[in-house]
Amino acid sequence: MIDIPSNRVSATISLGPSGTDPFNLEVANEAIYFTNQGAGTLAVIDPKSHQVVKTVTLGDSPYGVAVS
Repeated sequence: MIDIPSNRVSATISLGPSGTDPFNLEVANEAIYFTNQGAGTLAVIDPKSHQVVKTVTLGDSPYGVAVS
């Protein structure tokens, strides 16, 4: 996470082991959603706690995310 006013990294979030390959993200509904191509998953992050709160298995190489 980046603190924009200070232009500094305020937190780092692990999305998985090496090879997870985070690819695309969407911010919606007070959460951050990342597709992980290498792992075939979607990670849901709580931006307040800086924690992955859910990981959903999607299949091979998810390329995008849309939240409604």
